Amino acid sequence: MWENFNLRKFPRLAVKCDIEISGTNNPLSVAVITQNIGAGGVCVVMPKEVSKLTRVLIRLYLPEELEPLESYARVCWVVPSRTLLKKETLFDTGFEFINMTNQDRDRLKKYIDNCQKNS
Repeated sequence: MWENFNLRKFPRLAVKCDIEISGTNNPLSVAVITQNIGAGGVCVVMPKEVSKLTRVLIRLYLPEELEPLESYARVCWVVPSRTLLKKETLFDTGFEFINMTNQDRDRLKKYIDNCQKNS
């Protein structure tokens, strides 16, 4: 399923960052950790399913940055998965940034570039 994972406009970096996700028209509000990030979006494991095309507000906290990146985003895909130990269902969820400022997108690109150079 993930064979074309990095064949995309904005390649993803497998990194863990704190992220806050809140709904714009619903009561969704969670703080989770990213699975991977890219200049175009982010993947997180959610404790509950969020419908495709749902619009949310994201605050992404990059390591060593004081201010979070902030953007509205929409759910592009959801893949349920079961945990082995707790026997619960979690949801790999892909969010596409839809109005990140150029300044925040540049900060994110710079962070990703630095991480790729140092790996």
